[in-house]
Amino acid sequence: MEGFMVFAGFILIFGLLIVLSLVQARKRREAWQQAARKMKFQFLEADNAEDRFGLFKIFNLGRNRTSYNVLVGKNDSDEVRMFDYSYRTGSGKNSHTYTQTLCIIKSSDLSLPHFFIRRENAIFDFLGKLFGGQDINFDEDPTFSKTFVLQGESETAVRQLFDSRIRRLFLQFGSQNMQVEARGDTILFNPGELIDPVSAPSLIMKAINVKKTFCPQSSD
Repeated sequence: MEGFMVFAGFILIFGLLIVLSLVQARKRREAWQQAARKMKFQFLEADNAEDRFGLFKIFNLGRNRTSYNVLVGKNDSDEVRMFDYSYRTGSGKNSHTYTQTLCIIKSSDLSLPHFFIRRENAIFDFLGKLFGGQDINFDEDPTFSKTFVLQGESETAVRQLFDSRIRRLFLQFGSQNMQVEARGDTILFNPGELIDPVSAPSLIMKAINVKKTFCPQSSD
């Protein structure tokens, strides 16, 4: 009897956790719907971003890749897409689910070489370099080089793109766990966390401001 009560207790706790998770997911979905209405964006419960933007690094990590709570709209002529994204790595006790909010800007103003930039992790990135991990550094800008890992399919093109003005812009994000990846007419901005839907306009403006620095007319 005692064993049954313990088992029943575990089942009850497990059930309550599931209910709590569902309630939190519903509240977050409703908050995103409200944000979409305020910004006059379209809201979609799910999307196939992992297929649509499959060449970007984050959509090739892990398994069970899911994009949900999707906002789609326009900023001037730019297409803006923001959504929660999750994927799972490992298995069994070592499995872990990563979740973050992503913002993608698609703009006819852009024609960028592929690049990926994130804040540097001193220990892990040092080990990565020992095993051949790419990190494009600038001898004339040690502060930038120590702050970020910068990668790209064409190192020459990325070096030409990241002039002193672009490097100065990115240094303002040096203390943040953000990642930016670009390819052609598309920029992906990842703050490295789930954001509060109320902060959606702020994240979009960050992404738009990054995009503007790469536009030809902003380089005068």
